[in-house]
Amino acid sequence: MPFPRKVCGEIAALLVVALACASSQLRAQAPRPAGFFAEHYDLSATLDSTRQSISAIAKIDFRASDVSGNIRVELHPNLVVSDVKTADGRSLGFGRDSMNPLYVLVTLPTPVAAGGHVTLTFTYAGLLANEENSPVPGVRAAVIGHEDAYLLLPARWFPLTNYPSNRYTATFHLNVPDSFAVAGSGKSSAPTPLAGGRLSIRLNAKPLRRMALS
Repeated sequence: MPFPRKVCGEIAALLVVALACASSQLRAQAPRPAGFFAEHYDLSATLDSTRQSISAIAKIDFRASDVSGNIRVELHPNLVVSDVKTADGRSLGFGRDSMNPLYVLVTLPTPVAAGGHVTLTFTYAGLLANEENSPVPGVRAAVIGHEDAYLLLPARWFPLTNYPSNRYTATFHLNVPDSFAVAGSGKSSAPTPLAGGRLSIRLNAKPLRRMALS
């Protein structure tokens, strides 16, 4: 038996409302477009196999894709940023996004015009012992063990923008135990022995998918 027209109209109206609500929720959940893209990294990192942790300083050259005074990067939630500085050494305000802890938001002193450039230095550290808080749920995308380690790009073990599509150049200065060897995407220098049974290795990298240390 066909529905009366009035009932059909009410059902149609409810469907329209439901679709509109679903659409607005999807827009709310979708990440905001990145206002800046990283173009080059100069990163120094120390891996501590005893504490299963990393400490790093990342100097990043950004390009503005639109007029903006805020920079958003993606960084593993276990890694705690202690400072963000401008090229002239001024500390900036920053914090984790309350809606998504993968994002770190930095407020610039003044907006940057589209196509403009800004250089910031991030100081951060944290534990990477297991898959806890992994950006890829349930997957150990970055682990620093007692005898070996691996750092996958999806782990966001250094600040990324617009992952996975953004492309950049990078130079990594890695301080690792002297029992480790480093393999990654790019060309590495000969290891330089350091005090305390450690090695310093420089890697001129193409965009990294994986870095293995064993």
